[in-house]
Amino acid sequence: MNRRDLTAVRFEVGRAASAWPAEPAYVWRRVLLAARAAETSGFSHALDVPTSWGSSGGLVSDSAIRRMASLPSLSALRLRNEENRRAISM
Repeated sequence: MNRRDLTAVRFEVGRAASAWPAEPAYVWRRVLLAARAAETSGFSHALDVPTSWGSSGGLVSDSAIRRMASLPSLSALRLRNEENRRAISM
């Protein structure tokens, strides 16, 4: 696979994340690639999985992820993420 073909890479990572939904490496790579592509809907959809786990502390791990997560249109997702992380840390 050509590393410069972002579309193909995103497809393969998405396929892997769907096949192994409990594997954090694939799930987070999907989030990262959507953030780097600046695709709001793909990012929001990809972030649903780790948010539901309460394990989306990775929102601060990468500048592209931080930038996307700070968008006003994703405020509900950020709030849900914070609530889920708080519930787990209690």
